[in-house]
Amino acid sequence: FPVTIPKADTKVCFTSAIPTKSEGNFQKRSAPYIVISTKDSQTLTIIATSGYSYSQNSNNSAIMAIPNSKHSFNMQVVGEMAIISDPKTVDSIIDLLKPASNLVLEGKSHVSSSSKDTFSLAGFSKSLEQLKKACTPDKKTETKHTPPSKKHSTDAKQHKPTNAKKPAKPAK
Repeated sequence: FPVTIPKADTKVCFTSAIPTKSEGNFQKRSAPYIVISTKDSQTLTIIATSGYSYSQNSNNSAIMAIPNSKHSFNMQVVGEMAIISDPKTVDSIIDLLKPASNLVLEGKSHVSSSSKDTFSLAGFSKSLEQLKKACTPDKKTETKHTPPSKKHSTDAKQHKPTNAKKPAKPAK
């Protein structure tokens, strides 16, 4: 199911999944997952992790594959994150995922271990539809963001006003 995170004047929405099957020669790793996110319901980004820092010395240290479609995509890696953000590529992937039953994320770590995580796509199309609906701006209620007043700010760096009197002006 999609989750919506309102922040300032931008709403971030995403849907995520954890693998139904994991294979590989990894010793230790965090939980792998995949996320599809958007800020405006039009431009989607695919973010994934295999749960470890990816190899920076390989063009194929994170590969998203759609079984039975013969399509695979190299993902840009940054530390533990693998990303596909090019709108045309993401749209192509989304079109391939809708009729598919599984998605496979293959990863190679910086210490030469590897993993293969399989994600179920059951309910993917409905989740994507809800994601886009949740993040579509509502023209009737859309307002411009105005910064909070100093009195109501939750910014820890901002000093709260005090009731202390101002020093008297020196006499001339």
